[in-house]
Amino acid sequence: MKPACFIALLLCLGLHFIIGSKGNDVKFNVRINERGTRFSEKIKINEKENTVRFTVPKHNDVDQSEVLHDFNLNLTITRLSEKGVCYIQPLVKHLSSPRDMKSDMRYVRRVQTRISKPGTLVSSTEWTLDRKVQTKDLQPSVAKFCAGLPVYRLKEITKDNWEIEEKERSSNETAGRSKRRYFFSLCPNQRNARLPCSPNSWTLHCKFVSRTCVYWAKCRVPGPLFSQSTSSMCRFVHDRSDMRCCEFRCWWQK
Repeated sequence: MKPACFIALLLCLGLHFIIGSKGNDVKFNVRINERGTRFSEKIKINEKENTVRFTVPKHNDVDQSEVLHDFNLNLTITRLSEKGVCYIQPLVKHLSSPRDMKSDMRYVRRVQTRISKPGTLVSSTEWTLDRKVQTKDLQPSVAKFCAGLPVYRLKEITKDNWEIEEKERSSNETAGRSKRRYFFSLCPNQRNARLPCSPNSWTLHCKFVSRTCVYWAKCRVPGPLFSQSTSSMCRFVHDRSDMRCCEFRCWWQK
């Protein structure tokens, strides 16, 4: 299992920005060409509420999603309406503040004709279910954003915590205990699941059940004596998250 990785590379990425504002919201419509697939991502920035919200349509192998980054709660909340679920996780560490992101996006919109091949930082993380969160325990803003959907807290899958769980499981087996511990959580539909075979012939099948991503710009806005080329002052961030869980199957089921 590989930990989260950060890789600098060039993507076949074409961007076009449209800006608007309403009340405290500043909105950007980013048209993206990802490996030949064209789609529009909407970004809504609210400095007063200290939030950034992304709306991304389904594209390639990525699910349709609405992602709310709440800097007051230090949380990222992802709503997957088509799948009927909401996830909450710690705020993305490298995400720009609402104020900085608004400044960067406006700057890119002004100079986009001078950016030919933007350097792109790809952030990829894997998550699994931690626990289901009861509605009464949710902050009002989270409950409102998730709009009655079941909410699950996620935990990141890393090399370190994978090794710890494997060590604990091996220790239990050595001690002769029959109960086994798995790092990956069971998928929600596996609670009290019944299979047409004996538990002795069950196998654990882990899979990705959702993939989400967002794009945004990070720039070093030049001062009056700044002479560096525009293309090297801005880069784009492609933040991708994969959620994995497991289910039991009979050994003969695919």
